[in-house]
Amino acid sequence: MKRLLALSTEKKIFLLVVLASLFVVFTPANSLVNWYASDDAFYYFKTAQNFSEGYGLSFDRIGRSSGFHPLWMLVCIPVFALARFDLILPLRILVLISILLNAGSALLVYRILKDRLTPFIAVFFSLFWALSRQIFGTTTMQGMESGISAFFVLMLLYLTIQRLQSVSGNTPKLWQIGIVATLAIFSRLDNIFLAGFMGIWLLFKPATFRYLISMDILAAVISVFCSTFLRLGYGVIYAQYLDATQIMAVAAPILHLIVFYFAGLYGHNRRESLWATLIRIAAAVGVSSVLLAGVMLTLQITGVIAGFPRAVLIFDAAFVLLFTLVIRFGFLFVSNSPTPLPTADPLASLSLQWKTWLHDGIAYAAPIALSLATYMSFNRVYFGVWTPVSGQIKHWWGNLITVYGRPIDSIPAFFGYSPDLQSGPWGLFSWMSKSLVYDIEFWFKLENELLYNNLIKVLSLIGLAAAILLIIFLRKKIKPLFHNLALMPLLTGCLIQIMQYNGTRYVNTRGWYWITEFIFLMLFNAIIFDSLYQVVIQHVGKPRLLKVFQVGIIGVLLVNFVIYLEHQVPLVVSPEKRYAFQDSFRELEAATQPGDVIGSSGGGIIAYFIQDRTIVNLDGLMNSVEYFTGLRVFKTEEYYKKINMKYVYANEYVIISGEPYIIIFEDHLEKLGKVGGSMLFRYLP
Repeated sequence: MKRLLALSTEKKIFLLVVLASLFVVFTPANSLVNWYASDDAFYYFKTAQNFSEGYGLSFDRIGRSSGFHPLWMLVCIPVFALARFDLILPLRILVLISILLNAGSALLVYRILKDRLTPFIAVFFSLFWALSRQIFGTTTMQGMESGISAFFVLMLLYLTIQRLQSVSGNTPKLWQIGIVATLAIFSRLDNIFLAGFMGIWLLFKPATFRYLISMDILAAVISVFCSTFLRLGYGVIYAQYLDATQIMAVAAPILHLIVFYFAGLYGHNRRESLWATLIRIAAAVGVSSVLLAGVMLTLQITGVIAGFPRAVLIFDAAFVLLFTLVIRFGFLFVSNSPTPLPTADPLASLSLQWKTWLHDGIAYAAPIALSLATYMSFNRVYFGVWTPVSGQIKHWWGNLITVYGRPIDSIPAFFGYSPDLQSGPWGLFSWMSKSLVYDIEFWFKLENELLYNNLIKVLSLIGLAAAILLIIFLRKKIKPLFHNLALMPLLTGCLIQIMQYNGTRYVNTRGWYWITEFIFLMLFNAIIFDSLYQVVIQHVGKPRLLKVFQVGIIGVLLVNFVIYLEHQVPLVVSPEKRYAFQDSFRELEAATQPGDVIGSSGGGIIAYFIQDRTIVNLDGLMNSVEYFTGLRVFKTEEYYKKINMKYVYANEYVIISGEPYIIIFEDHLEKLGKVGGSMLFRYLP
C-alpha cells in the first residue's frame, strides 16, 4: 500500500484507468462482444484478418476495400492474424490495446493541464476523460479508430503547447511535432484540418497574428457556405453547385489572407483615424472579393466548373466585410488596443521572417505532405481512388432518399447543432445533465423516454445559461488559459471539420467522428471548473474537508464508471449464454449452403463470425471502386452476377424503404423469411 501511495500522480492515474476496466479482457465471449457495439469495427477486423491470410486489403476476399483509416488498420492487422486460430482472442487483445490508449490519453490530458490549472482539477479531468460514460463509450469501446485518434490529437496538442511555452532545452522540434501531426491524420484523415491550424499556431508570431489569421480563414469558409445557402437553399439545386462551392471555399481564404496582409489588416506602422481604418478594411475586402470573383468566373469560362450563381459572390463580399469588421473590432475589445488593427509593419516582417517561416513550415509540413502523397498514391494504384471510397459514398447518399440520413437543412445544423442536445459534434456539452438523468433513470428504474429526453434538454439549457454567465464573470481568468491551452486552433479545426461534412451534403456521421470536439469541450470545461474550484478553495478553510471533497468526487466518478461498464459488459454470464451472440450466425448458416455469397447492407460482425460463407457489403462502404461505380448509377446486376451472389440478408425496412436498394433490387428479390433477427432474401439475377 505504501508503495502505491508513493507512486507519482501520473502512474496513479495510469494504473487507476487500466485497472478500472481491465476485467473486460477476461469476460465471457457473449459479454466481450458487447464492447464492440459498432458493426463498423468489424469492417476493420475482417479486412485485417483477410490481409494477414494473404487476401490483400479486402473485406470479402473479392474486391479491394479502402473504407478505413490507415493507422488503426496497421494496428489491427497483426492482432487479427490470430483470428485463424481463435476468433475471440484478437477481440480480447484489442480491448487491452484500447484500454492502454485510453490510459495514455488520460496522462496526456493531465500533462496538458497540470502546470496551468490547480492540481486537483488536472487530475479530475484526466480521469473524467478516461472514465466518463459518454467519452469512454465513444473513444475506447466500439473498436473503432477513435481511441488512437484521441491519443495522437492530445499528443499533438501537448507538444504544440510545449513548443510555444517551453523555455528549456527540451522544446519539441517542429519536425517531431510534424510526425505526430501525421500520425493524428492517419488515425483519422479529417484531423488534417486540426493539423493545419496547429501549423499556423506554431509558425507565426505574435499571438495576435495567429488569432487574426485563424479567424479570417474561418470567416472566409463560413461566408462561402452561408452565401451559397442563402442563394440556393440546402436541397437539390445546392447539390448541383457543390463542386464550385467547395472550390470557392478553398480559394476564398487564400485570396483574403494575401490581400489582407499587404493591405495592413494584420498590422500597419502608422496611426490613423477610425474612418481611415474602416476605408482600409472595406478596400481590402473589395479587392479580395473582386479577385475571388475573377477566379470563379475564369473557372466557369474554362469549363472547370459547370456554373456558379453570381449573387453568391455579392453575398460573400457582404458577409466577409461584416465578419472582418467584427473580428477587428473584437480584437479592439479583447486586447484593449487603441486601434482595431495591430501596430506592425507587414512588409518589414515579411522581409525579416520569410526565411524563418519557410524553414519552419517545411520542417513541420514535410512529414505530413510526404506521408499523404505516399498514402494517396498507394490508394490510387491499389484501390483505384485517391481517398477512401466510403467518403464518396456518404456524400452520394446525400443525394438519395435513403434510410441513412438526410443532409443538413439549416444554419444551426451547419455548425453542428443537434435538436436533442445529446448527439452530434457538441453532444458532450450535455454530459453533466445526461449523466445526472442517466443515474436517476438507472437507480429509480424509470423507463419514460420522453421524460428522460426533456429533462436532459432542460438541464442542458440551464447549464448553457450558467456557463455563459460564468464566462462573462470569469473572463479575466479564462482568457489567458484559453490562450495557454491552445484552444483557438483546436476550436477552428473543429469548426472547419464540421463544416466540411455538413456543407458538402455528407450524411450518416457517427459519434466517433467528433473526438476533437470532445477534447475541446472537455478542456474548456476544465477551465471553467478550475475557476469555480479556486473559489471553493478560498471559502473552505479546512484542508481535511477539502481532501474529503476531492476523494468523494473522484470516488463517485469511479463507482459510476465501474457500474456502467459491468452493466455493459457483464463479468458473469450463465454457461448457456456464453456464446449466445453466435445464434443468429448459426441460423444463417443453416439457411444457406457452404460457399454461398451473401449480400448484407452492413455485415461487419456477420462476416467476421460466419463460417464458410462470403459476406459482401452492399452499401459500398467496405467494397470496391468497381462496385461503387455501378452502384452510383443503380446498375449492379453485372457485379452481383460476376460474384455469384445468392442471398441478401438485412433489415427488411432498409431494403424495401430507401434508395439505392429499392432501385437496384426491384424484381430481383424473393423473400424467404426471418432468420436470426433479419430478413433473408434469395437474389434473382
